[in-house]
Amino acid sequence: NSRQRKEVVPRQMLCYFASQMGYSDVQISKAIDRDRCTIGYSKQVVKDALAYNNLEYRKIYKEFIKQMKKGKH
Repeated sequence: NSRQRKEVVPRQMLCYFASQMGYSDVQISKAIDRDRCTIGYSKQVVKDALAYNNLEYRKIYKEFIKQMKKGKH
């Protein structure tokens, strides 16, 4: 339940990836104990950050994809 950036950004990315994997905002909100509106906001923040090539978000995004590929092999 922290608002520190080092915890907020990964949580926002989690919301974004969970949404991309087909989970609803309600499902995500229950899983991470956050309001459904927070999930929508988090997804939009990540979408915008990736669109504008924000380095912090891009780095986390690439690392997540790398880890997902490792897990499939």
